[in-house]
Amino acid sequence: MGFFSRLFGKKETNGLTFIKDIAAIICGGDTDVLHAIDDMLSNPKKYFKRNAERYDERGIDDEEIQDIMEDGDEEEQTELFWLGMVDELIEGGYVAEVDYKCSKDELLYALSELRSYQTIKNALSSDILNITADDVSSLCCEISKQMTGTAQIGYIDIDSDSYPLFILTAAKGKTPDDLLDELTTIAGDKLFNITTP
Repeated sequence: MGFFSRLFGKKETNGLTFIKDIAAIICGGDTDVLHAIDDMLSNPKKYFKRNAERYDERGIDDEEIQDIMEDGDEEEQTELFWLGMVDELIEGGYVAEVDYKCSKDELLYALSELRSYQTIKNALSSDILNITADDVSSLCCEISKQMTGTAQIGYIDIDSDSYPLFILTAAKGKTPDDLLDELTTIAGDKLFNITTP
């Protein structure tokens, strides 16, 4: 009996509450996003079926989902929930997924589509246009340096060539660095990673 089949009681579901905790920080407590995460954690079979197209776009077809649910190990099963969290954050407008080879213009456009972009929009100076870095990681680090104390760009590791990026801004008396530390603490002992690029 796989981990997935043990997820139907409250006690067992608590093993995945870190996913909701991470999503809550990234989306600032958006109830629509958190409701979708609750639905995923409470009704995984229905959720995966309803969102089969999303998983298919990530190279995991319905048959593979079923195999993972029935016979997969804990890491494979947890990855389905992790990817579901990323997709719900994308759907909510809190995460933008970019290719690791995207240009500076593509990166800035992707960030501009995020709900939290307004927080950094005015702080981005013309110096951003002069950045010569040519990879996502370096570009995000340079942007984050300009936002010191105001915002931090982070990414969610999904073991892919893409970067699901998010913008952390100060909230509830915590700096973006505090929130990033909190995220990495929550995710740190799990199978996945959240950090700055």
